[in-house]
Amino acid sequence: MKCSKEDQKAAWDWVTLVGDVWTEHGQTVADATRHFPSSFHRPPRNPAEKLNSGYKATEYFLYVFGLGPGLFRTILPRPYWLNFCKLCAGVRIIIQRAITGNQLRLAHTYFLQFVEEYEQLYYQRRVDRLHFCRPCVHTLIHAAPEVVRVGPGAYYTQFALERTIGNIGQEVHQPSQPFSNMSQR
Repeated sequence: MKCSKEDQKAAWDWVTLVGDVWTEHGQTVADATRHFPSSFHRPPRNPAEKLNSGYKATEYFLYVFGLGPGLFRTILPRPYWLNFCKLCAGVRIIIQRAITGNQLRLAHTYFLQFVEEYEQLYYQRRVDRLHFCRPCVHTLIHAAPEVVRVGPGAYYTQFALERTIGNIGQEVHQPSQPFSNMSQR
């Protein structure tokens, strides 16, 4: 990530997953795989080795929102970890298949708190850190209200599409003629 002249990366106290800490963290994630039920599509692999080489949507989800709160507790400074946990709690609620009104209001509260604290912790109202405020962070403010309009996140996530693409890929027996193979379905 780029840093302006007015900012110093050494002052970024949230940068903790580097060097040996990142390597050890990756191994901890890999070691957790044996604790996932076999019904899970893809438990997360070692992110230090595999994060940029074919990590699946389900892996990211389980890594960040499943294992993340527990694993980052001892790595992140407490204010950053608490902020992260609010994000995870909100996401875990809106990704359910059935959500009560109280749960949805709670998720919205978590998202609002997460975004406000995110701006205080990372962006710090500094112009030279404005690039930390990504559109996806702002979108969280609208996530819970959108559930009322379009339904729970479990029904329109990337997971279903990724699984379908995988199934179609298995049906293509001759990569030299994929369209003729698919038309014979």
